[in-house]
Amino acid sequence: MTAVTESTTTTGLESSAARHLWGHFSRHREGITPPIITRGEGARIWDSNGKSYLDGLSGLFVVQAGHGRTELAEAAAKQA
Repeated sequence: MTAVTESTTTTGLESSAARHLWGHFSRHREGITPPIITRGEGARIWDSNGKSYLDGLSGLFVVQAGHGRTELAEAAAKQA
């Protein structure tokens, strides 16, 4: 992923995330607004502003399969 950008304004979603989520690979200090990832497809992820990133961390758990694999979600749902 690319480096986080500094911002002085936050959306409600970013503000909630800052209060309730711990970004384990994000920088923690005043003025840093990490991207809010809203979706993934294959090896790419998108933030709340529509910016696309190559998921270099591969979501830690999607290395082999990628994001957004509906056939895998359907197979898992059948087994639940």
